[in-house]
Amino acid sequence: MFTIWKLKKTFRGRHLRVRAHGGGVADRQSKVPGFSQEALSRVTAVCAGAGGLGSHIGEALVRKGVGHLVLCDEDTVEPSNLNRQKFYKRDLWKNKAIRLARNLSAESFLGTVVTGIGLNFMEAVESGLVGRCDCIISGIDDELAREAIVEYTLLAGIPLITTAVSGDGDSGYVHVQKPGEACWRCAFPRERRLRDDLANYRAACPGTPAIKDILMLVSGAAVYALDALFMDRPIAWNYREFRLAGFMPDVIRRVERLPSCCLCGSAIKKETDTRILDAGAKPDGKEMNREVAGRTDCATGIWALQTVLIPESMRMKITGWGGSKWASVVQHENAKLSKGGAR
Repeated sequence: MFTIWKLKKTFRGRHLRVRAHGGGVADRQSKVPGFSQEALSRVTAVCAGAGGLGSHIGEALVRKGVGHLVLCDEDTVEPSNLNRQKFYKRDLWKNKAIRLARNLSAESFLGTVVTGIGLNFMEAVESGLVGRCDCIISGIDDELAREAIVEYTLLAGIPLITTAVSGDGDSGYVHVQKPGEACWRCAFPRERRLRDDLANYRAACPGTPAIKDILMLVSGAAVYALDALFMDRPIAWNYREFRLAGFMPDVIRRVERLPSCCLCGSAIKKETDTRILDAGAKPDGKEMNREVAGRTDCATGIWALQTVLIPESMRMKITGWGGSKWASVVQHENAKLSKGGAR
């Protein structure tokens, strides 16, 4: 019988131990100033999207030895993905996240645990399949879903690295969002609007131009940004934009927090804190996230956080199932499991 738990698979990478002279797998990168293999091995990173950006970012993190990598994606592998993503003929018409997790685990030589979840990020959070994490990497191309992830990380107090590439394959950017600092929307400001204004916006990924070179460039910067979050590797920017052709210069800057930002502005934060207190939760976003994310029952865990802080209309647009409908499905599955049903 189908349950949501069948949409999650975990693969454990091997830890290669070499007796020959010349050092182990991490010998050369451990000599890089500021790099700490011990710090990276403690990091749990969640990647929203297992396509072009997720493939390159995931491969780099696994080879460098991140402790735990979680991949979330509901899409299936198609032939047009094979020119730039970490998939093979055997992966066609299967779920991207689970197949990418399987493929990346084979390239792990420092013991990385790779988990694939066959749902988009918000569905995975609501279903309780995503537990505690130290950082989230957004590699999706849907503005509504991207903004939802930004809002989630702001409420949970988790660092976020947002990546994107242009449709012509010439440019791409990386934005680093630390708790208490400028969010992704500060880098791309807009006036506050109803969520319905964004409901009809969907980036038409299937069929649009896509090529490997810009993905490699943006992914490399994203992986460096993750190092800078947890190590002493220096970084002077929180927004970096690349252009391959060179007709326009690359952009390197530090985005400042906007008081009028529709997501992290002071007025919005005050309203959010009031809603948290009214719900009886802790006002500290980081502690609240760690307390809630550790629970596996979404009816009392992460789903409760989403129900309180994200409007149902927004959840329905994000998940596609509809927020309340998805909650009822998950609660039903959890109830069966608690009664000894098949896992």
